[in-house]
Amino acid sequence: MPMTRISSALVLAGALAMPAVAFAQGSSNQAAAEALFDEGKKLMAAGQLPQACAKLAESQRLDPGAGTLLNLAACYERDGRTATAWATYKETIASADKSGRKEWAAAATKRVKALEPLLSKLTVAVPEAAKTSGLVIKRDGAVINAAEWGLAIPLDPGKHAIEASAPDKKTFATTVELGTKADAQTVTVPALESGAVAAPAAVPPSSATRGASTPTEPPPSTPGGDGAASSPGSTTRIVGLVLVGAGVVGVGLGAVFGLKAGSLNDDAKANCNADQSRCNTAGLGQVDDAKSAATISTIGFVAGAALIAGGAVLFFTSPRGEKPAARRTTVTPILGSTSGLSLQGAF
Repeated sequence: MPMTRISSALVLAGALAMPAVAFAQGSSNQAAAEALFDEGKKLMAAGQLPQACAKLAESQRLDPGAGTLLNLAACYERDGRTATAWATYKETIASADKSGRKEWAAAATKRVKALEPLLSKLTVAVPEAAKTSGLVIKRDGAVINAAEWGLAIPLDPGKHAIEASAPDKKTFATTVELGTKADAQTVTVPALESGAVAAPAAVPPSSATRGASTPTEPPPSTPGGDGAASSPGSTTRIVGLVLVGAGVVGVGLGAVFGLKAGSLNDDAKANCNADQSRCNTAGLGQVDDAKSAATISTIGFVAGAALIAGGAVLFFTSPRGEKPAARRTTVTPILGSTSGLSLQGAF
């Protein structure tokens, strides 16, 4: 083996063996970066390349350094991600030159030259006919700058998704698979088909209808009526009449229980003294029943009067349209085993 090749291999091996702490002193994340670097090296030695590359990439993010970059590029290369390895080696060259690590820069340069003829490339061609306002082209979900259209871009081997979209256009999407070594493929974006739904054109009014009023539907007839609309305050007046009727019932109940209270009080006189301060057992029961009846009578009179007053206000203050049909209300007393009042009417 020539001496130049031996020395280059020794430089690369020495750089790969050095811990990340040697390349990034003073960083607040140095401890975590060093632990990640060590774990990445172990995983790479065990052949667990995707996990190893992830650890090394995180170590580089926390504590950037040319040595970590060189190890990360080597991991990508072993994992078959040739384009990513090539780009990382080139980044290593710039970082190593800046830090004065000439041997690392030389090792990275050698790997760049070795990988370049092996790179697989994908060209996304956009003909003039396909260029439209708002055109956006994506590769693997990331937007491709217009400056990259038509250029052969090195990509890692494997499948890559291409998508083109624009306002009011149907989206074009395809997938291409690049080979492992020096594959070159082209995806040509077609002119996107229109995907907008045309809005219906407005029809101008004709001379015969211009200025004519829009017909309206006749008002619905009142259910059960003769087809004429009910007067504006008919519902309010009906509610008022119902309240008046309920009030009359309340007053009637008050009168009935008032009479009952008086009757019970008269019956208690035979079983109590004059001022009802002393009563026998029967008298005490009669006095209590008389008091209960009197209470109900009072409630009936008060509630009935309030309902009559409220109903009258609603009835007489409601708006009136056409003259309402005659209403007839009668209150009939009910006498017998059960006393009370009957409310009857036509509304």
